Amino acid sequence: MEKTLNDAFDATDAPVLTLVGLGRLPPEDWSRLTFKPHPSAIRLDCFTNAADIWLALKEEREPPRLQTLAEPSRLLAWRPDIPKFRLLGAEEAMMWDEAARCTKFGTLCELVAVFGGLDGAEERTAGYLQGWISSGLLTEPTWPFAEDCRVGLQDVEFN
Repeated sequence: MEKTLNDAFDATDAPVLTLVGLGRLPPEDWSRLTFKPHPSAIRLDCFTNAADIWLALKEEREPPRLQTLAEPSRLLAWRPDIPKFRLLGAEEAMMWDEAARCTKFGTLCELVAVFGGLDGAEERTAGYLQGWISSGLLTEPTWPFAEDCRVGLQDVEFN
């Protein structure tokens, strides 16, 4: 956890996408947009309760015993001003991973509908995107297959 947060801290600076900036784009073009994670964003799966242990130690509390998890904790670390991390649900983690691979926004919407059901899929997708933008997790959007749609997605697993 400490290394991941240090890597987020040391990452290259980049402008962040804002809701105002996204709102300037014509709605008819949104389905073709791709999003690029901020260089400080690091997504990882943790197969132990390392995040809980780290947080307890950081808060000077008695840490829980080490446990192996049946399902990984899906974490996203980044540096808006100081490094931080948060847990992602399975659906949001899937959407983040696909967005980081330059999947078009229209396809992301379809994937969320398949993953978690059609009912409320548009709201869930919009909520994830709004949360990422509000947290400073994305740089400016790009058009599909643009040369600058390369990411530093790091698949890190802690066993």
